[in-house]
Amino acid sequence: ICLGLAYAHNTNIVHSDFKPSNVFLDSHDNPKILDFGIARAAPVKETQMLASDVTKVEGAELHALTPSYAASEMFSGEDPDPSDDVYALAITVYELLTGHHPYHKTPAPTAQAEGLKLVPISGLKRREWRAISRGLAFDRAERQQNAAEFLREFEGPGKIRLVAGAAIVLAIALAGYFTFVQIQEQARIAPDVAFEDLSGDLQQEITRLLLEGQEFQRFGDDYGALLQYKAAYDLHPRNPQATVLLVSLLEGFTNRVIAEDSDIGRSSLKQNLDRIMDTDGFLGTHERLVNLQERLEP
Repeated sequence: ICLGLAYAHNTNIVHSDFKPSNVFLDSHDNPKILDFGIARAAPVKETQMLASDVTKVEGAELHALTPSYAASEMFSGEDPDPSDDVYALAITVYELLTGHHPYHKTPAPTAQAEGLKLVPISGLKRREWRAISRGLAFDRAERQQNAAEFLREFEGPGKIRLVAGAAIVLAIALAGYFTFVQIQEQARIAPDVAFEDLSGDLQQEITRLLLEGQEFQRFGDDYGALLQYKAAYDLHPRNPQATVLLVSLLEGFTNRVIAEDSDIGRSSLKQNLDRIMDTDGFLGTHERLVNLQERLEP
């Protein structure tokens, strides 16, 4: 869901009426965000604010909002901003984790005026709770700027940094040795530079390529998706998401080619696979890709 909103925000689209009822699951249980028909929200008088999950539409310009999920700025008719969607997204995440609305369906301006306080969600990491509580801020300036920022704060750093001294301690006992080997393997597959340490522009470009690749794949353009995933990987070698998407797509290609029993298709896919594995030593020795090479051998 976060990735779907992030894709919209990266293309300068603000949903402006995001809520759980606008999220559907397809036949493969993938969430899809629907109803992008509202461009901005209309101001609503506070005396008319009622807790509701129903979109309120007023005026000839069809300005609309859903009171229980609309950010404060939407009630005052301010220009739409991705942080408006972040407020609704944080509410949705809160509901998914607790089963109830953080402000008991009270519209944001009323909840702010009444001084309603958030009840922390037990069992969450501090990082996760900080991301949710920040997304639920009444003031736009205090919320994450977009869905990608919300997701980054919620998920936190992708990899744990290693320290040299840990190797000595972990190698003392046999169990420690195996733990050390596992950590070394994690370090081997981790990017040289963590995604969070890349420039903001580069992070956005990589995210855009991955999201567009998923869109191409959803519409049946697997080759176009492959090009997008490879471009993202080239920008950030060993990027975990790019790697998973690349490998999964190539496995799907291989399964179809083998099922079709096409020598031409097998040869073409083998050439593409070889080119991708020639990218670097990591992809060249990736266990799942090596397995695909063996499956495609005549």
